[in-house]
Amino acid sequence: MDKISMLLQEAKPLYLKRERRKRILEATGGVFSIFLLTFLVGTSFLPKTETINLYQQIYQVENGSVIEDMGFPVDEYGLLKVS
Repeated sequence: MDKISMLLQEAKPLYLKRERRKRILEATGGVFSIFLLTFLVGTSFLPKTETINLYQQIYQVENGSVIEDMGFPVDEYGLLKVS
């Protein structure tokens, strides 16, 4: 019986150290998982940029002036009129 008590006393710090390490790894993994999930959800709602192809740009240039659409005075070429 005395030998068993000595073995238990010897093994107790090792067991507690292993359990502590296990809890630390689980907590670290949980924090990392929450961080990763927050990052993925946060970046999935970024505003999408609209790409304008070459044909849309040519159409916009041929059919009016951006300056004129904004309400500024323009000359016959669609350029800003300076008086």
